Amino acid sequence: MGKYREKLQARIEKIRPAQDGEYDLQSILPSTPHNIDEMAARIDRLVTSITDPHLKKLMDLIFSNPQFIKEYEHCPGGSKWHHNYLGGLLEHSLGVAELCDFIAGKHLHLSSSCWLLHPVLQGPPHPTSTAPFP
Repeated sequence: MGKYREKLQARIEKIRPAQDGEYDLQSILPSTPHNIDEMAARIDRLVTSITDPHLKKLMDLIFSNPQFIKEYEHCPGGSKWHHNYLGGLLEHSLGVAELCDFIAGKHLHLSSSCWLLHPVLQGPPHPTSTAPFP
């Protein structure tokens, strides 16, 4: 600390980019108001309920990747319009999948599964870390 024109001033002598794990994005960026762990559990229940063996295998392959899950659960749903905050993609995907589940009734497996895959098929999620996505 120092003084400039009789006011306290912080002096920064060295600066570097923060590394993953040194900061919490939710403390500095807008985030979903919903509990991410609860939403992830609801997604897991939808994936677990799939009975078609081929679709089940595909969904299990995708949703068993820890790196994907970490990004999927925390990335924004978009950059401008709706769900544009941390956890927004999970919140949006879950809401649409549960709506499809409700509407489709007994034919929910294909409907909700397709909506869970919808953001995956659009491309990589918006990055929320400095780590490369494999």
